[in-house]
Amino acid sequence: MTLGKIMKQLRKEAFLSQEQLAAKLNITAQAVSKWENEESYPDILFLPKIAAIFGVKIDELFDYQAESAYQQIECMLEKERYFTNTEFTKSENFLLEQLSTNPNDLHALTVLGDLYHEYAKRLDEKAATYTKQAIMINPDNKDLHNTFHNAMHGGNLDWNVANHSELIQFYQNFIQEHPTVTRAYLYLLDNLIDDGRLDEARNILKRRSIVTTDCLNDFYQILIDEKRKGFENTREEYNEYLKQYESDWKAYFSVANRYASYGEYEEAITLFEKSFEVQPVPRYIDQLESIAQLYLRMHKKSAAKQSYKRELLLLKEEWAQEDSADVQRVKALIKKV
Repeated sequence: MTLGKIMKQLRKEAFLSQEQLAAKLNITAQAVSKWENEESYPDILFLPKIAAIFGVKIDELFDYQAESAYQQIECMLEKERYFTNTEFTKSENFLLEQLSTNPNDLHALTVLGDLYHEYAKRLDEKAATYTKQAIMINPDNKDLHNTFHNAMHGGNLDWNVANHSELIQFYQNFIQEHPTVTRAYLYLLDNLIDDGRLDEARNILKRRSIVTTDCLNDFYQILIDEKRKGFENTREEYNEYLKQYESDWKAYFSVANRYASYGEYEEAITLFEKSFEVQPVPRYIDQLESIAQLYLRMHKKSAAKQSYKRELLLLKEEWAQEDSADVQRVKALIKKV
């Protein structure tokens, strides 16, 4: 039975006229008529209200309507670089309603997390834009600099702020419960190494090596050594490592990141290009993005713009993206260059 027929049946069972149902929803009777005749469909904000009036669960009544709402939200997150406060609130209310029915609804939890994350990114962009303008007017204001710095996710030498203790604790607990989820070890290693907790990192790496064997185990071993001995004293180890994994794009990408971190941009670009070359299709844009940023640091704007254009071509040809958020972002970067 279609949504319109279900609504009509339940309305009659509740002994409500279209006018009475419309009054409860604060809409016109014509709108209810269109819903029942499937000339239009209720906005997602009406779903919890309709369910409450009829005394039913949303997932029982509006399964396909809920799926349509999910698709609408996911499309918005994927394709729109900016969305309005109204669109955010509507999406948030719908997803929270789903969770009120089932707190362990994986789909709702996942999309709600993405929604908050994307919205936070957009708010940070706005905060940075306006605060930067304020700094130009009041250049010695500490609060303005702090707000701008935080909105841009800048580095911080204050240990109490910069350390990742809470994140580390989460992943330590996580791998205890899910020891075969290999990617979790990498998140834990990244944060342990960044915090200088190298002995703990070695122990975690040993545990990961039992679970899986890949090029990343050897890379992290060298990375831990680098943090103790310095980049110059591990350069040859990285070279030998690349000879061992010469056909693995992740190996080239990982080492390229190290060269880039130490300002050796030409070598980093060469390695990013090699990573891109050996990566199977469809390829990610990370290598090209890194290359573009490195060219900008080298004040080679033309080369950076060309790399961004390669990103657009990749998104189109290998990911069939014509107007996604990534496409819009890259186009904006080209204009900025």
